[in-house]
Amino acid sequence: MASIISVAITNLSAQNCNSGALGWAAVESIFSSNGCVGCHNSTSAVGGLDLTSYQTFANGGIKCGSNITLGTTLTDIITIDAYAGCRTSLTGQSMNDRVLGAMDSLEILKLQRWVTAGVPEICQDFCITNEFISITLSNATYHFNVNVSLTANNTVVNGSNINYEAGDSITLTNGFSVDTSSNFFAFIGECGF
Repeated sequence: MASIISVAITNLSAQNCNSGALGWAAVESIFSSNGCVGCHNSTSAVGGLDLTSYQTFANGGIKCGSNITLGTTLTDIITIDAYAGCRTSLTGQSMNDRVLGAMDSLEILKLQRWVTAGVPEICQDFCITNEFISITLSNATYHFNVNVSLTANNTVVNGSNINYEAGDSITLTNGFSVDTSSNFFAFIGECGF
């Protein structure tokens, strides 16, 4: 892998949802494209969880209720085998291993950022104070925007277009790399609304 092919340190004016925040439309698309609504829909709603609308998602089903919108509950259900964080043990593989198309690490991260933002129905900018990025970003386009500092040791590959923006500092540690097919930019700029 090559080193960083382009790093621009500049000020970038904030735009609506420039922090990489999501609203329900983008989240529902993640659920749909990964086969989750096949079992969690208005007619079957396995475990009472219906992922076809914002309101039915927020209800959370019979196991987690509204706790699905808090902390890491949603991403834990997706990624942890026999997840027991909703007071009821689930047997077998994680949701991500049971669906036709498993969510990739960027989709999981997007969902967690959405929960961290308070699961807005309409996309609203929010500012995570500090963020550490260690996932491989492959064939991805995304803008990470944080209020204070961003640290990364990940790889950016396969034609990705990735922007990191932070209010005070961006630190690329040992192991960070960008291949020659990808574009990477780092910005020092206000994380704004």
